[in-house]
Amino acid sequence: MTGFDLKRLHRFGASAVILVALASTVTHLLGLLSRETLLTLFLGLEAPLIATLLLISLWRIRALRRSTGARGAEILRLLEEEEPALRFAAAEVKTLRCIATLISGRRNGVRPGVSGFGYAKGSMSVPVAMLAITLVEVLIIHLVVPWPWLQIALLIAALYTLILAFGVLASRVANPHLVGDGLLVLKRGNRTVVSTAISHIEDVGRVNDFRYTQPRVDGDVVVLTNLTGTDVRIKFAKPVEALPPVSKKVLPSAYTAREVKLYVAVPDKFVQALGDELRAQQRD
Repeated sequence: MTGFDLKRLHRFGASAVILVALASTVTHLLGLLSRETLLTLFLGLEAPLIATLLLISLWRIRALRRSTGARGAEILRLLEEEEPALRFAAAEVKTLRCIATLISGRRNGVRPGVSGFGYAKGSMSVPVAMLAITLVEVLIIHLVVPWPWLQIALLIAALYTLILAFGVLASRVANPHLVGDGLLVLKRGNRTVVSTAISHIEDVGRVNDFRYTQPRVDGDVVVLTNLTGTDVRIKFAKPVEALPPVSKKVLPSAYTAREVKLYVAVPDKFVQALGDELRAQQRD
């Protein structure tokens, strides 16, 4: 079986599992199926479909490993590229993990010898707007929807959407820019925008540029900001690989950047940390 056929089989299996689950749940909530019939349907149809889907998933992962030599996280990345729906699901999982990380008081990548620098200021606008929308939705659901089970389902969906909106903020707090161990890592939530050796930096300094309110790309310049302008500029001695948080339509297939303008909550300390790392490498 070719990779294309296996991909179609995998998608068909996933669609069958979802459709059967939705159909059986809705018909039960409408009173057309008893609990006993629903359980029989699950054991006789849904459970075998799920088991079959798991087997097909393992088959597809094995085929990817053979064809690409990828392992672990690289396999998941390849699957995300091939399956847009899986990409969204993976993003949700990462967002929920960031909420857990934030609650635990930790920040990803920060450890002895590696400092983290925040950039989340200006990110509260989306969660606050979603909170207002959710409150309106709750009122409308209470007044308009007559069925209690549907009210509960819609409320759960609204609350989950609100949690994901706050997860956007959490992902930016839990994933700071990193400086240390000879590396500079610039983040945008769960996305690594730039990861390069500090020795590749030609110049770093403070700026006060309020022209930008959203991430963008200007030629080989990457702008990272949250309605706050930029306060640090980094120039590289040679182009470095970058993955800016912008539409892929405006980026070439292998984009490289010569300069990054970004917002950092404590720009002076960030510039000083990079300067100290550069001087330490020059002494070595």
